[in-house]
Amino acid sequence: MDEHEDYLVGAWWIVWDGKEPVAFCGYRAAVTEPNTAYLSRCGVLASHRGRGIQKKLLQVRLRRIKALRFNSAISTTYLNTVSANNLIRAGFRLYDPRAPWGSPGTCYWRKEFP
Repeated sequence: MDEHEDYLVGAWWIVWDGKEPVAFCGYRAAVTEPNTAYLSRCGVLASHRGRGIQKKLLQVRLRRIKALRFNSAISTTYLNTVSANNLIRAGFRLYDPRAPWGSPGTCYWRKEFP
């Protein structure tokens, strides 16, 4: 777990397939940078991957973050090419935070809003 993560704050979504939860994601205000949203965890069950669910959850969070007038959004990936490519397609770019918080090998992503 990232040391800065507090799973009791922010907003969370759960995707259901009937009565079964199949995906989740969240965001909250970043603790490391002002007026920036941090995209928390996102997960999709293996049985439901390849359907664009992670991409849709990313879009939902970005719409909410923009509506709340955050200046930017940040996120991380670790050994996850699919997530990294989804962030790139959504306009995120790699950046070096002033105080990295993840394990060695963590990639840090940032998207600025106009």
